[in-house]
Amino acid sequence: MIKQHFLVFFALLGAALIILISCSKDKGNQSNARLVSSIDIYYHNVVEQRLDVQYDEQKRIVRLTNTDALGYDDFSSTTTISYPSANIMFITDSYNSQTYTCTLNNDGYIVSLTEGGNEVESLAYTNGYLQKKMMYRSDDDGITLHAGTYTETYTWNNGNVKIIERECNYPTAPELNWSYTSTYEYSAVQNKLSSIDLSRNSFQPLGWYGKPDLNLMSKITDENPWDEDVRTYRYETDQDGYVTNIFVRYNGGSEELMATIQY
Repeated sequence: MIKQHFLVFFALLGAALIILISCSKDKGNQSNARLVSSIDIYYHNVVEQRLDVQYDEQKRIVRLTNTDALGYDDFSSTTTISYPSANIMFITDSYNSQTYTCTLNNDGYIVSLTEGGNEVESLAYTNGYLQKKMMYRSDDDGITLHAGTYTETYTWNNGNVKIIERECNYPTAPELNWSYTSTYEYSAVQNKLSSIDLSRNSFQPLGWYGKPDLNLMSKITDENPWDEDVRTYRYETDQDGYVTNIFVRYNGGSEELMATIQY
């Protein structure tokens, strides 16, 4: 469950990366975001993963070392990031030795991602807010490999994402299609910006996917074809209001430590 939060970027690419975090161009107050040095991720109060972050002189992330605390090498990786021009970013991962090319718009937001010359993801924004994310993917029905798309559509309210509609569509294999909706609620706690965006506890790269949420999420309800999953969250902050600990409660169960963040 916890690892799903760290799979946001490359899970959508179909690659088996654990996490990818960075900063894009300086945009307004995002240029003053506090830099994260490491994150520990827990499941059932036991640390599972540790991420160490390295920056260049411009405070851009250039190297990520992700270590599986349980000793499973398959969940450990090193990611390097380079910035050859203002609108291009290269990402190379040690897990599969592939290099991904990100095309950025004038605000520094990702609008396209390619691998081997093929577009694997596209994104659209309105006034800086992410509206739609589409990934091109393939899946099989046990016999034939089918091409399809995975799409996320975002609905915003008062500076926060209220609803994300997720849909997987295979024109030649409708039996593989599925869709579900996630609904978000928010606390009054401000989402103070760090190099890792805590919007919806997705641990996404700050500034890569448009504007962040204004507040920290307090509850998410996933209504999917299989069941309904409800998670609630609580935060501890330092004296400046930056999150240091995140706690989660699954479907009304006992509260568990989810993550600790070091700056």
